[in-house]
Amino acid sequence: MNKIKRTKQEPLILTVYLKAGPRRICRWLEKGKRKQQHYSRWVWEKTNGKIPEGYFIRYIDGDTMNDTIENYELVRHGDNLRLRNYESFLKKHGAMDSAKKDKYRLKWVELNGNTTLEKLYNILQRYSITNFNQLSEMTGIDIGYLSRIKNKNKKMGMINIKRLFDSLDNIK
Repeated sequence: MNKIKRTKQEPLILTVYLKAGPRRICRWLEKGKRKQQHYSRWVWEKTNGKIPEGYFIRYIDGDTMNDTIENYELVRHGDNLRLRNYESFLKKHGAMDSAKKDKYRLKWVELNGNTTLEKLYNILQRYSITNFNQLSEMTGIDIGYLSRIKNKNKKMGMINIKRLFDSLDNIK
């Protein structure tokens, strides 16, 4: 039986299982050496040409086994982190339906104080909490986030307002 000589134009396509999940890779021989490349890169380069330095292929729907050219997006390395953070923010924020958001907004508005900082100080007093470190430990809200509110009088996001009230309801 003759061995099939795989080239970059007709590679062997394999599925490998990585920590991040399954991926397809291409393998071929080039000048007697075995070469391999992610299948997504191979498809992109075959369709659109070479991928520029500092860029990589991102799966739009997040499914690494959906290897259609329409599911690929060329992204700079730094931009991917911002996209992932934004998508996880939307996922968390969108997980709360508007009725829940309205419930927490109402509780927040009913607190005494005009600013976020004044409202937080009133919560500290009402629940006999001594400082922001203790509040952070009780609620799971990042201490750095609370410090920024304290030092720069920033507003508080809906996710952290929910965490705050959920934790305080458990204290009662």
